[in-house]
Amino acid sequence: MEAMYRKLRGALAPNGTMIFGTTTPVPPSYDSSKRVNADVLELNVRARALFGPAGKHPDVRLNDLYGRVVDACRRDPATACYPETCDCPLMQNNGVHFSPAGQRLNAVDVAWWIAPFAGAPADAGERAPEIEKHNGEYRLEHWKVALVAQAFLLSALGLVATCVVYGRARARRRGDAAPMVAMTTRRVPDPEDDGRALDRAGDTEML
Repeated sequence: MEAMYRKLRGALAPNGTMIFGTTTPVPPSYDSSKRVNADVLELNVRARALFGPAGKHPDVRLNDLYGRVVDACRRDPATACYPETCDCPLMQNNGVHFSPAGQRLNAVDVAWWIAPFAGAPADAGERAPEIEKHNGEYRLEHWKVALVAQAFLLSALGLVATCVVYGRARARRRGDAAPMVAMTTRRVPDPEDDGRALDRAGDTEML
C-alpha cells in the first residue's frame, strides 16, 4: 500500500488531492475460501495507519465507505447484525457486489468527497490566480440569478394574461353576433278571392 501511494503521488497533478476509499464489507454468505470480512477489516486498519488525519500521509483524504455501508444496513433492525452474522440484501444482493440501492449509496458518497476538489484549477502555481480571476468574472451572484428568474416569471405571467384577455374578447364577439334569419314564403289559396293565391309568411329558417 505504501508503494501504491508513492506511485499515485508521482502521477498526481500539482496541488492535486488523493482520496482513499476503504474497502466495503464482505457478507457472511460469501465464499469464505475467497475472502472474509476479517480480511477487509485488516486492510482498512492498514489504510488508516497510512492515510487520513492520524495516518503517515495525512494529505490523503480517507473516505470510509465501509462504515457508510454498515451504518445504512444497521438502521434496519432486520440487518442490524450485518456484516458479522447476517447479510444486507438491500445493499448487497450478489455476494460482495452491490444492489442498485447500494450502488446509489456509494455513488453519492464518493461524489460528495470528490466534488469539493473537482472544481480546482487543473494547473497549480502561477496560473491559479489567473484562473480564479477568470472564473470570478463570469460568476453569477445570487441577486443576479434572482433578478433573471423574476424577469422570466413576469414575462410568463404577462403572456398568460394576454392569452386570457384575447380568449374572452373572442368569445364575446361570438356571443354578440345575431343569427341570420331567412323568411320563406309560401303561396296559399284565398277562399274568398275566387281561388287567387296570397303570399303569407311561412316558416323561418336559421342560417
